[in-house]
Amino acid sequence: MDFTLYSIGDAAFLEQVLISIAMITGSGDFETMISIGLLLGVIIVTVQSVFNGAKAINWQQVFLGWLVYGMFFFPTATVNIEDIQRGEVRPVDNVPIGIGIAGGIISNIGYGLTELMEQAPLCQGSCPGLSFFSIF
Repeated sequence: MDFTLYSIGDAAFLEQVLISIAMITGSGDFETMISIGLLLGVIIVTVQSVFNGAKAINWQQVFLGWLVYGMFFFPTATVNIEDIQRGEVRPVDNVPIGIGIAGGIISNIGYGLTELMEQAPLCQGSCPGLSFFSIF
């Protein structure tokens, strides 16, 4: 899967950030950190159960957190960073798919809205039939 991030600023800096994220999530240390987080989640859910009368342990909360994490951080994708000002495209491989999806959606919405606003007619001076109070 490929995702496109549109960059108005420094695309090289964004590329370095995504390379760093790919390096951190690709190492075994990141998986160890997540395992510790999963263990802490199990402990917290167990303590919550004790404080609520020990009726039931909500394992589904821990499982749901693990499932969402697994869906967003284990599969990787290629993210293409498109510099709007220079027209350069910088591909970054092995970026977690959750970061690619979130960045791609936010970037595409912003870029699409910018393109729409550029196409809107602009009134010079006063616009006939349009005032500040007619908007509300």
